[in-house]
Order: sequence, then C-alpha cells, then structure tokens
Amino acid sequence: MSLLSKWGFSRSERSAIVVLIFALLLGMGISYLRQRAHSQEVKSLTPEDSILIFKLTQYTRSIQDTSQADSVLQNDKNVSIKKAVQYPININTASVEELIELPGIGPVLARRIVEYREQYGPFTSPDSLINVKGIGQVKLSKIKNKITIEIPRREN
Repeated sequence: MSLLSKWGFSRSERSAIVVLIFALLLGMGISYLRQRAHSQEVKSLTPEDSILIFKLTQYTRSIQDTSQADSVLQNDKNVSIKKAVQYPININTASVEELIELPGIGPVLARRIVEYREQYGPFTSPDSLINVKGIGQVKLSKIKNKITIEIPRREN
C-alpha cells in the first residue's frame, strides 16, 4: 500500500499528484538547463564583445527614451543629443511628438491625450487632464508646471 493511499487519496487523485510532481520536476530541470546555458554564453564573451553589447544596449535605450533616433555613438562614448524643449506646452494644440517631451508621457499616453482632445474638445484647465486614462494625480503634478491651456479660437 502506497503512502498516498494511506492518506486517503483516491486512485485518480494519486495519478494527478504524480503527474503534477513530474511536471514540476520537468519544469525545474528545464529552468536549470536554460540558466546553465545562459551562464555559459555569458562566460564565453570576450571583453570586447561585452563592451560592444553594453554600448549597443545603452544606444537602444537612449533611442527608446527620447523616442527619436537622436542618439549617436561618437568616439566610443554614448552621446545623447536632444532637441530643446519649449515649455510650457499647450496641450490643446500640441502634437503627439510635442506631448512626448513631457516627463512621464510616452507615445501611447500622448496619443490618448490627442484622441481625448479630438473626442471631447479642448481642455479647459490643466486638472482636466485627469480624465485621460493613464494620467493620475502624481503624473499630473509632475507635468502641471510644464503645460499651459490656451483654448483655440473657432473661426466663423
């Protein structure tokens, strides 16, 4: 009589437990082999390869951070060139690219701001940005001094 049957498990429950234990052991084995293969890959890199990977990583991060390809590698140093941002930014007329320049506002949130403005009309106060999905009190407080509200005049 097995230990599992002594504890009152039925035949199907014992089978399920054995399968789960096998799956757990298999998963742990695969995880171990992946970690081991990864550590061997890292160990086989030359110092020059490591430096190159580091520079490429920094370069791609700088492109993602500035949302433009303004970053360049120059003289083996990572030099980031950014356009000068003109604050305050009028959120009623700003493009997606201009809104991205605000701290904490990425491409997705900038598009949401523009879409909200197009759907509901111009913003009437900086606090009305809170109605845009993804902008909370903390994010609003970070950008409030960098934005302005100028309601565009309608031409008749």
